[in-house]
Amino acid sequence: MKLVKCDRKCQSNKDGFCIGMPCFLGKEVEEVINESRRNIQRDNTSKTEKYYCVLQNPLVEYHDTKVIYGSLPEIVKRKITAQLKKWALGISTVTSEEASKIIETRKPKGMFYLLDNGVHVGIDNRTGDAWTEDFKSKAACSKWLRS
Repeated sequence: MKLVKCDRKCQSNKDGFCIGMPCFLGKEVEEVINESRRNIQRDNTSKTEKYYCVLQNPLVEYHDTKVIYGSLPEIVKRKITAQLKKWALGISTVTSEEASKIIETRKPKGMFYLLDNGVHVGIDNRTGDAWTEDFKSKAACSKWLRS
């Protein structure tokens, strides 16, 4: 199991590293997954047997939802877990040295955040182009990265 850097204070965080799925706004990952699984409902508008769950992104302060569909509740459960992992991979905090390496090599792909001399720097390397932008606040930086 690969450990990744984690600056959150959750039970899975061991000495600054966790298994890759950080806590979601104070809730442990399993708690969020179980809560979402309890909300799976049968779609009565469909002619075939179909299930769904409206999933709220627990990592952002704005309204960000996704409707997860599947032909069986088990399929919806797997899709919920996959979507939460996708959201959890969100923004990683990096050092100045790591940021420079990301910009130079265009690897790894992802979204990165750096606080450099009071300036909040966002690095969007999802496409391998390493777009960078400076912000006055972390919230503005996060919003730009997630847009």
